[in-house]
Formats: sequence, structure tokens, C-alpha cells
Amino acid sequence: MGIKVGQNIQMINYGDRLELIPIKPIEQMRGFLKAIDTEVVRDKDGGKG
Repeated sequence: MGIKVGQNIQMINYGDRLELIPIKPIEQMRGFLKAIDTEVVRDKDGGKG
């Protein structure tokens, strides 16, 4: 599971189960979304109307 003794976790009730999500320091999370596509396709009219 990758959970270590003393590590903080968040528990979320999801349907009929509990999800355990490890909380990582922000320093460890830096750069984990490098490959995400951030381009937004916009309408030709600029969204007016």
C-alpha cells in the first residue's frame, strides 16, 4: 500500500468502501504533473453570447 508508520492519511468514504490516501509533503509533489496538457480549446466567438 505504500503507507508508512506515522504517515498522515486522509480517509474518504466512497460508496461502500473507505479510500485511504497518503498525504505527502508539497516538496515531494513538485513536478508530478509535468506531462499534463494544459492547452484549452476555445470557441471561435470567444465565449460571447
